[in-house]
Amino acid sequence: MIDDRIIGEHYVENTWACTSCRHVNRGRDMLCAECGSPKDKSEDDAIAPEGAAPVVDPELLKKAVAGPNRLCRFCDSQNRALDGKCPQCGAPREEPVREKPSTPTPSFDRAVASYAVTRTAASPAEASNGGSIFIGVAALLLTSCLVYWGVWLFKPHRTHATVTSASWSVTKNLLTRTTLHGSDWGSPYGAFNVSCQTRYYGTTSCNAYDCNFRQESYECRPHRCNCSTYDTTTPMRNGFSKVTTHERCNTCYDMCSRQTHDTCWHQCPVYRDWCGYDYYTWPVTDTQTTSGTGQDIHDPVLQAGEFQKIDQREIFKVRFEHKHFIWDLSPTRADYGRYTIGSDWSVEVTHAGGFKILGPKGL
Repeated sequence: MIDDRIIGEHYVENTWACTSCRHVNRGRDMLCAECGSPKDKSEDDAIAPEGAAPVVDPELLKKAVAGPNRLCRFCDSQNRALDGKCPQCGAPREEPVREKPSTPTPSFDRAVASYAVTRTAASPAEASNGGSIFIGVAALLLTSCLVYWGVWLFKPHRTHATVTSASWSVTKNLLTRTTLHGSDWGSPYGAFNVSCQTRYYGTTSCNAYDCNFRQESYECRPHRCNCSTYDTTTPMRNGFSKVTTHERCNTCYDMCSRQTHDTCWHQCPVYRDWCGYDYYTWPVTDTQTTSGTGQDIHDPVLQAGEFQKIDQREIFKVRFEHKHFIWDLSPTRADYGRYTIGSDWSVEVTHAGGFKILGPKGL
């Protein structure tokens, strides 16, 4: 980290060259020491060279810190900020109050020229507006096409379809209750004849303590180091300059040592219940399937006995056709009996593949 601070400041005296005779004068002089000409607004200070002696005289210091010189409004000579009136012509220091100038009314020719410039600058914008209108029209046409395509694709329309095939399949799975024995940490839900005993399960971290002591180095006691100085010069515009002395240092650290350690844990035993238990399972012990077409549905004859149950699954499929269009439907058992082969139905369809039965044709 860099630390830059001001450690001192002093003032030095500049010089200025007379424009009348080219004599080089001291900054304290307001009249040329050679020809007597007053220092005017065109005669700027030349900055004192590096290493110039600092100003220590109290009277000169008053002039150096008083602020920049001002120009006399009558004779254009430079006056010190300490002067109450111009030493050359006696003009008072106070500036006269000036009235705000009125804004002139532009002439007709100037207005016409301004209008011409405005119209010329607007021409590229008009061309840009033409391109924007074309893009807007193209976007509108594209949007219209997308809307029309969406309506055509998803708008439903009525037609009729004929049942060309109907098939069914019924499967019965016979599940028989079976008793199994198992063991684990704890017992599952629904288990019975449970018998448990406490066993060693493992360990867990407990009872923290300090361990692995060691020495560690770290940065401490920050201090300034590798310092250097430099000066900056600020012209005061009154024949003097302020020289500010800066000190720039780095931040250095000493290396210190301290003891540190880790945190370790003892391993404590953990005990849990190890249980033996009985539980039921329902494996499939028999399966029967019947299938066919049309409306003659007959279920498998498989029946459940004691400690048994039936899991029945049914699949019904009906195909509708109209011209070259085909729709497949998977109705419930209650609805399947309605769809006899060869029957006609009023339907509502979309070009996107939507299919909805409205009822028998003609109703």
